Amino acid sequence: MKFLDLSHQMEPGKEEYLLDIKTHQVEELYPQYNRRPGDWYILQTHIESPYHHRKDGHDISQLNLEDLVGDAIKLDVRHIEPNTEISKQELMELAKPYDLKGKILFLQTGRDKYYYEKSGHDRQYPSAQAVEWLVEQEISCMGVDATGIEVKGLDHQPNHSTLFAKNIPLVENVKDLDKLKSNEFQVFILPINIKGLESSPIRIIAFENDEE
Repeated sequence: MKFLDLSHQMEPGKEEYLLDIKTHQVEELYPQYNRRPGDWYILQTHIESPYHHRKDGHDISQLNLEDLVGDAIKLDVRHIEPNTEISKQELMELAKPYDLKGKILFLQTGRDKYYYEKSGHDRQYPSAQAVEWLVEQEISCMGVDATGIEVKGLDHQPNHSTLFAKNIPLVENVKDLDKLKSNEFQVFILPINIKGLESSPIRIIAFENDEE
């Protein structure tokens, strides 16, 4: 299948109307990394490119469409308590029925229901070894229906760094994974095409075959 982007790329400083972005690699904001006022591009459901952490990483405009459109798999970790680690062994067991190579991989935590609540940042999180294993399986993109994939309150982001070192983007704050009938489905992940942008709000569309 061939993918063709029919939209113009936007570039700050070259547009007819004002387009202004301010980007920083996360490492520049350590220790105690905090979001900056005005960071509209990490609101709600969004995708983070490797450029979010790495100056040599792909920015939003450089992400491959082939990595953001296609077959997806969700692994259900709702049985694990919030603020508890998802081990490599646990993830391997859940993934046994599937071939993850080239797939868009989602962790279903069930925490999307608490997005606007004080407990919204309480979440299950994959261990560093679990994320390293996912990278070894050659997933094309990772997503989660929670606010992140790190230990809450950690002053650095090792799991992000592992993904981004291999130019694997990360989608956060997905919703309604429980409404999918199957753990295997297809998705379109559509970020705004802006040169130099580290993260972007997205429209993410899942579809699956109707049961006969």
